[in-house]
Formats: sequence, structure tokens, C-alpha cells
Amino acid sequence: MDAFLNYLPIIVVTALMAFLFAQSKKEIKSDEAGNLIFRLPKAYAYIGWFAILAGLAVLVFGMIYAKPEEKIWVLVASAVGLLMGWYVVVSATVAHLRLTEEAITQVTIFKREKTIVWDQISEVKYAVQRRELRIFSSNQKITAPLHLVGFPQLIKEIEVKTGESLAHLNIPK
Repeated sequence: MDAFLNYLPIIVVTALMAFLFAQSKKEIKSDEAGNLIFRLPKAYAYIGWFAILAGLAVLVFGMIYAKPEEKIWVLVASAVGLLMGWYVVVSATVAHLRLTEEAITQVTIFKREKTIVWDQISEVKYAVQRRELRIFSSNQKITAPLHLVGFPQLIKEIEVKTGESLAHLNIPK
């Protein structure tokens, strides 16, 4: 049983990553204005809420049961959980990419918009370690995480709009 518990985190993370990768394969539909909106899967929001609840649990139980000299570490641990959870929830609910006929726009977690007109794209890279597509112009950078719902569709749209193949980037399929 102990051996299974040692491997449980690996099994859970592997299953979660496989699920998120499968979610990215789904096709998305155009909105009423004809734009394509790419977002992270809803599972990201659930993961974020779980982290927020864990952070609150650490805070409450830590303040009750921790020794006085350990309470600062309780605050630090709970703050990390709360901030990470907030970031993931907001990333899943607010942040997105919008493709129009004229441009690609990234809306950040702070609702700041970064736009690159299609003919101003100077380079497209795939960052393997971060698992994200990076789209550059002379003065902007837009990032698209691999787990965006419709990611393969995003790749096709970028190829169509720019007239260049992205096959050389070795993006996971």
C-alpha cells in the first residue's frame, strides 16, 4: 500500500495532464460576431478553487494548531495557496485569446488587451518547457498555452492567416 501512495501523486498529475491535453483538442465555434475565442478548460477553474480551499484550510487549522513560532509559516503557506488558486481561477475565467479577421488579441488576467494585426506577425515560436505558443510582432508578444480549448484549431487559423506552416515547431499533437 505504501508503494501505491508513493506513486499516487505521479498517477494523479499524469491523468490530469492527459485530461487537459484531451480538452485542448476540442473544436470551438465562432461567437455571434464571427470571432474565435480560445480559453483554458473549465477544469482549470476547479483546480484553482481547490487550491484556494486548501489555502484557507491551512490558514484556519494552522492558526488553531500551530505553535506560535510556526504561525508565520502558516501564513506564508496559506498565502501561496490562495494566490496560486486566484491566479488559476482568473486565468481560466478572464484570460483568453480572440481571433478576428484583422488580428489576434490576448486578454490578460487583468483584462489588459494585447493585439497583433495578422500581417505584423514577425515570428511564431513554441516554448517546449512552458508548453506555450509565442506570437511576436515588432512591439508585442502574445502567448497561447498548450491547454487552450481548440489549440489545434488555433494553430490552423494562424497558418491560414499568416500563410506560413508551423509544422517545423514540433508542437505536440
